[in-house]
Amino acid sequence: MGDEPDTNHGDCTCATSGGVCTLRAAIEEANACNGPQTIRFVSPMIIIPATPLPALTDDSTTIDASDRWAVVNGYEVPRVVLDGNGGNFSGLDIRCSGCNVRGLQVMRFGLWRGHLR
Repeated sequence: MGDEPDTNHGDCTCATSGGVCTLRAAIEEANACNGPQTIRFVSPMIIIPATPLPALTDDSTTIDASDRWAVVNGYEVPRVVLDGNGGNFSGLDIRCSGCNVRGLQVMRFGLWRGHLR
């Protein structure tokens, strides 16, 4: 749920200085490692980045929160939320081909740049 960066880019292990894997650190590692990567979440969470997340640049990377949905009042809702808290930057900057985002709710970011390839 934190926002810390990865401590060792390119070792293909997502770990901050505190030994956890944040979305920021996972994107950094996915970009630095060759081949398709999948970023998954171990529990429901709200992620509030303080600054823009790094652009997703490695082709065929997937951000997958599709197995973290829950039923609330009879409706399925995403339980992994990327919340900009009104920050004036984009939530996700996707600059790769064959990339996917599944089951992630993105909300309250003040800037939309809509780059699609």
